[in-house]
Amino acid sequence: WIPSMVSLGFSSVVVSAISMAGAVAIFDRIAADFGTRPKIRALLVGLFALNPVILLYGANGMSEACEIFALMLCARALMQWLDRMEMKDLAAAGMYAGLAYLTRYEPITSAVSISALVALATFCKTRGATGAGRHAIGANVAVVSFPAAVTFLGWAGISWLIVGEPFEQFSSAYGNAAQVVPQATSEGA
Repeated sequence: WIPSMVSLGFSSVVVSAISMAGAVAIFDRIAADFGTRPKIRALLVGLFALNPVILLYGANGMSEACEIFALMLCARALMQWLDRMEMKDLAAAGMYAGLAYLTRYEPITSAVSISALVALATFCKTRGATGAGRHAIGANVAVVSFPAAVTFLGWAGISWLIVGEPFEQFSSAYGNAAQVVPQATSEGA
């Protein structure tokens, strides 16, 4: 029955369902971190879980569920860092951003935005651009951006070694450019 799960695509649906269940659990933990009362929290978690997008991505076997789960983990770690300013939370946020990039390539923009947020929060926390403040900004941005940068460069390097193109997802016959051009020409006709 395991080969038929793979050949019928059922295993991807299982992974999506598990990932989206994890995202709902992380949403619950975020609500608890904010001190939301239990009844309100249960309502919010239920509304999140029953959101049509969450249900669809949890049942379709595509990679969006894994991306949402990784980004929810990243968001919670980043919120904990903003609250406690502990380096372990910042490192976790960076690792989850890198993990999100491994599921889909769009989260690289999230990683850049997270780095900017960390720089701004550190700037505000250190009260300006003093020597120690600049070092703290640089260190915090390096900690949060390093995992995503290594993932981005590593994935590009592995792609280049295997297929001879670092960003094949954009330039191949199955990539974004090949899918966008036919749509643009058919709409113009």
